[in-house]
Order: sequence, then C-alpha cells, then structure tokens
Amino acid sequence: MSRKNTIFSKLFISYSLIIVTSLLLFIGVFFYLFHLNLYKKYEDTFQHHYEQSEGLLKNHEKLALDNDQIAESLSYSFNQPDYHIYIVDE
Repeated sequence: MSRKNTIFSKLFISYSLIIVTSLLLFIGVFFYLFHLNLYKKYEDTFQHHYEQSEGLLKNHEKLALDNDQIAESLSYSFNQPDYHIYIVDE
C-alpha cells in the first residue's frame, strides 16, 4: 500500500520548493548586479571617449592640426559599437 501524503513526500516537495525559490532569487540578484556593473563600465568608457574628443576639439588650434588629422584622431573614439557621438557646431 502506497500513500501519497507521506512525510517523505511532504518534506521532499517543501525542500524542493525552497531550493528552487532560493536558486531563482540568487539568479535574479546576480543578473541585477551584473547589469549594474556592466552599465557602469559602459558609462565609464563613454565618458572617457567623450572627454578625449572634447579635449581634442578644444585644443585643435593649439596643436595646429588640420581637419584630416582631427578626423583621424577622432575616428578611434567613434569606432566603438552601440553608441554614437555627434559633433555640432555652434
């Protein structure tokens, strides 16, 4: 005779639910923290390229660079995937 509601089956189901819930919670927290870290690195990279481009454009007269040299210098910053920098003249 086999009974469905044995103590073993109740404990097995409750422990399984606890393990699955804990695993899902861990995965959710891990991906949230991973996303924050990845976004921070992306933002730091973007800010670094922005500051380099801004400095080069502000000092192009002091450095005596022509437009081709400026374009070549800026092309390294502009070749980054997934974001764009627009240069607008006043």
